Amino acid sequence: MAEHKRQHYVPRSYLQRFANNAERTTICIGNISTQRVILGASIRDQCYKNYYYGTDGKLEVAISSLEGHAIDLFRNIDRFDNYLPNRAEREILWLYVATLRGRTEAGELLIASFHEGSADLMAKLYGAAAAKKALEETRPRTDVIDSLRAHTLSSASLYDLRVVFLRAAPETHFLTSDAPVIQTNMFRPSSRPDHSSGMITAGLVVIMPISPSHCLLAFAPGVYSYRDTNPGRVTLTKRADVIAINRAISASSLRNIYFSDPSRIGFSVNRRLAELAREDREGKVVLQVYAEVEAGKYVRTTADAEEGKKGSYLISHHFTRPTGVLVLGDFNVRMKPSFADTRSAAGLVRDRAWAQIVQEYSDLGRKPGLVPSARDFALAHPLFERVGGWKAWLA
Repeated sequence: MAEHKRQHYVPRSYLQRFANNAERTTICIGNISTQRVILGASIRDQCYKNYYYGTDGKLEVAISSLEGHAIDLFRNIDRFDNYLPNRAEREILWLYVATLRGRTEAGELLIASFHEGSADLMAKLYGAAAAKKALEETRPRTDVIDSLRAHTLSSASLYDLRVVFLRAAPETHFLTSDAPVIQTNMFRPSSRPDHSSGMITAGLVVIMPISPSHCLLAFAPGVYSYRDTNPGRVTLTKRADVIAINRAISASSLRNIYFSDPSRIGFSVNRRLAELAREDREGKVVLQVYAEVEAGKYVRTTADAEEGKKGSYLISHHFTRPTGVLVLGDFNVRMKPSFADTRSAAGLVRDRAWAQIVQEYSDLGRKPGLVPSARDFALAHPLFERVGGWKAWLA
């Protein structure tokens, strides 16, 4: 049992890709709370909790198999300039991304803080009884096994995203953090100011560095365009692009940022740590209330202003240290973005039919018993014929 005591929520095999020695045992760390930089910290001691997945070690062993396949893919991306993942490898990639995002401390804190902070808001908007019922129905599971299961089921939401692997500009490196997967959204229609960065939303952008030299960029193709001469592989020529990504990654971190060479990340580590410390977001969530003024159109308001009224409201949340708008050369919002407006709290989605299929599949996975594969479930669903960009991956 002792060999499975120290269980990592950010895989050691992932952090080893940012190691700063040949043995891949140490890494450079920037700690936000202390604003301290350590140039040779043990990777073994990073991002772990004792018995995080249970005492028998079975789940950790099962996860390690997925991690091994993903790391093999990342090595090929590093080694071969024209390598692109096939369909099976893309499914592994999205499963890795979804589970990695779901198992970090940052992800847990965001969900828990939202539920704790939204109780008073909902009581003012809907009354104490209705608020209590809603919060009980949506209360997050504290069991990491259930959390991983839910994220595994929802990873199919990402199949339609366009994947581009970015190579860092000369003399620059990507860094990473204890929350290495970023989900952001630069598509903010005036009719839906609450628009989020959920897995199914229109305008989703996913960023995850896979090594100092390469970073995954995935985005909704119906909303964004990226000019590249080698589809799927882009070498950044501007140092500013690498700096923009590194600032976004560091903004998403909880406690630590990680890197292999502080001289190549594009900015002063100490200065960046000081900035992040001032914006310290650990466990702090900004909650915003939007009232529906006409069908599908919402404006920002406050719970106090709406108390006692009857209406339709949305509550959005984000950390007080937001990622912000990621500005990259040749990456733009399309003049005529495509999306579907659900006219509900789900907001703007990339594909209404697929959103419904994924929701039903996720609900099924929360029930006891065997769950079919996402592909089998989707192919048998009556809405499958209406699905757009996902069909190529599922048929």
